[in-house]
Amino acid sequence: MANYQDFFIEVENNWNLAKLYQDIAHAKQKITGKNRDITPLEKVCLRGLIGGYSPNEIAATINREPRGLRVDLSRGLYRYLELLTQRPANSLKDWRNVTSWLIQANYQTLSNHSYITDTDSVIKIVDVSLSGSINAPLIDIKVRIIGNQAAFLKRAKFMFNHIWLLKSWVFIEPQLGAVAEAMPLPTVTRSMSKKSRKVEPSYDYKFALPPSISENYIEEINISQCVGDRDVDRFTFSTYISNEYYQEKIVNQTKFYTSYLYDLQIEIIYDEDNKLVRTPHILMLVENTYDDDIADRKFFPQSSAVSQDLQSINQVREYSRRNQEILTQVLHIDAVKSKFLEKIVNQY
Repeated sequence: MANYQDFFIEVENNWNLAKLYQDIAHAKQKITGKNRDITPLEKVCLRGLIGGYSPNEIAATINREPRGLRVDLSRGLYRYLELLTQRPANSLKDWRNVTSWLIQANYQTLSNHSYITDTDSVIKIVDVSLSGSINAPLIDIKVRIIGNQAAFLKRAKFMFNHIWLLKSWVFIEPQLGAVAEAMPLPTVTRSMSKKSRKVEPSYDYKFALPPSISENYIEEINISQCVGDRDVDRFTFSTYISNEYYQEKIVNQTKFYTSYLYDLQIEIIYDEDNKLVRTPHILMLVENTYDDDIADRKFFPQSSAVSQDLQSINQVREYSRRNQEILTQVLHIDAVKSKFLEKIVNQY
């Protein structure tokens, strides 16, 4: 039997394991109240999880009983990871969340838009791109069969890691204030990671985005795509926010608007329920139709000496501070980003 240190070592190239081991040990000490280091078993399980292996696959690899290993993870490593990533206790229900949580916590060292698949996958996601408008973003997914058998795509699982609210504003009397220059209107283009022959979308699915979520909110919809052996397919998800969540507020001579910033991944379930492929993180800015276009609104003030009502100026400063905090987090997430978000990031 080989040492635990010999398994799943390929993740060393992509993750800051030394810091991760150290920080998990600190979390473990806080939870247990004892000066205990992370064990070799916990280390190998951690490497397996961030490498995309399920607890059952890890157990088979290191010759452990699967049920016992799952119990050990639930009692130990999962709880340490919750504390490390500042999540509520007992909120880690799906082992697949370990990778996304630690990416957001900036422990991944390689930025490469990884696509997660099951070990025997016959299907591969070759491209994910965003297009459409800020009011109705279009998620475009291209898949390819890499085996010699067809695959039937059954469900799409939308896995929301976070939703942030960005605030923007327009001074009704612009001569009274000087803020950041208006951003140019983003052009609608696709962010293609790989070139391929022209493939028209076979189907477009509608999906209503939630305006708020609990931790790691998941919503599934049924899809129906059959991809033949060694064939390719392309399908889209048209997303939107219900009009009932339209948010506009006027404070004296200033209009304030709300935009929703989503961090999500889409898991495609095919054939048997244990077969899946997952997209990288998708970051997209979404809002309802407002009277003032996003190109005319401001997200960050350039001057604190704005001759405007004190209440609205204090609100501007507070919203600007929150926007900056949010974008600081977003900059550390390796993701497919919408052009509208990129414009705001460039301003920041």
